[in-house]
Order: sequence, then structure tokens, then C-alpha cells
Amino acid sequence: HVNHNEEAVVSTQSTGEFECRENAPNRFDNRGGKLLLEEKQRKKILRELPKVEESIQKQIAVWEKENERLFTVYGHKFTDLINNQKEELAQRKEQIKENKVRAKEEAMQKDLAFGSTPAKTPKRRIAGTTI
Repeated sequence: HVNHNEEAVVSTQSTGEFECRENAPNRFDNRGGKLLLEEKQRKKILRELPKVEESIQKQIAVWEKENERLFTVYGHKFTDLINNQKEELAQRKEQIKENKVRAKEEAMQKDLAFGSTPAKTPKRRIAGTTI
């Protein structure tokens, strides 16, 4: 019973870590295939987490029948706790998305008001020239 619970906690923490990594600007500095490993881990977590949650809920149902009382975590039902975490994660994702859209709109308004700035590309020097 304890191993499954520890796996669920690790999976929940890993999901949060992947969400943070997903938005990291240096995530595409693909040295050593980190991006591929991250994608494999993300898929594994998405595949395994529902199974672990279901297993824990079944174990909790058995425990509640045996002890004739509700199973609570910090005073809250486990299912409520999991649902609240999922809602918070969805809200954080939505907030990040809205912030990106808002920043893009503000940049567009600034460009419309003051004119856009051309991209600055470095001048290429041709070998053998002194210009």
C-alpha cells in the first residue's frame, strides 16, 4: 500500500516539475538528448498517473469500509484533494497562457503606436575583405 502512495506523490510532484520545465526558455538547449528523455518521462507519467490514482482510491475505499470512517489527508477527502490540485494546475496553465497572450498584444500595440523595430542581424564579413 505504501509503495503505491509514494509513487502517486512522486508522480504528482513530477507532473508539476514537467509543467515548470515546459515553460523554461532554455529547454531546447538539447545537450545529451534531455528533451527526448523529458518527453518520454512526461508520457509515462500521463499514462501511469490515472492508474495509480485509481489504485489508491480503491485502497482508500477498502480502508474506509474496514475502519468505518472517512480517509482524510490534512482534514480533506483524498478525492477532493486530488481534484483541487488538478483544478489549480489547470488554472495556472490558463493564467500563463493569458499572460503570454496579453504580453503579445501589448507588444503589438506598442509596435503600432511607435513603429516596429527591425530585426538586427549581424553583418556578415566575407573572407578576404576589409569592409
